[in-house]
Amino acid sequence: MTRSTKWITLLLLALSLAAAGCGQSGGNAGGGSEGEGNAAADQPYKGQQISVLLEGHPTSNAMQKMLPEFEEKTGIKVNLEIVPYSDLTSKALMNFSSSSGRYDVVMDDMVHGIGYVNAGYVEPLDSFMQNESLTAYYDAQDFVPKYLDVMKVNGQSYGLPVYGESNFLMYRKDLYENKLFNIKALKSLGPKRFPKQH
Repeated sequence: MTRSTKWITLLLLALSLAAAGCGQSGGNAGGGSEGEGNAAADQPYKGQQISVLLEGHPTSNAMQKMLPEFEEKTGIKVNLEIVPYSDLTSKALMNFSSSSGRYDVVMDDMVHGIGYVNAGYVEPLDSFMQNESLTAYYDAQDFVPKYLDVMKVNGQSYGLPVYGESNFLMYRKDLYENKLFNIKALKSLGPKRFPKQH
């Protein structure tokens, strides 16, 4: 694969999703003036918890470092489980297929994400992405459009990119020009010498 994209239901959106799913009991509902430091307004989801499964990756480490600030602002306790890439999909599938509800947010490859959608394991995020009370830290313009589009099924968004990877072929131009690196000669060897890579 020339490009591998990892997906997550963006941590902040997913946390808001879980909190919204738990309901907004009490809270400030717009009361209080700016700068008052109203505890209900400062931590609108105090007492709620969410469990998140992430791949061991620098992006996961960055999210982990941001959690104290997020928890302070929202009141949501985030339980992270960071596992090696090799364990990620099996843990997610076990959670989904058994309906255990162990994980509220899962990071996985886009190809698995589409499978989760087709199996009915995940729900679209569009209503949450369009809810201004939940999107203080979300802006679609922050993402490469093609990375956003790949997790859309029937026009609905089921995940957001965490990181993307691309592979590039680089060579020394002087070798190419001096025919020491001759593409035409390599191509003349045919597909048996250089089988097509998938």
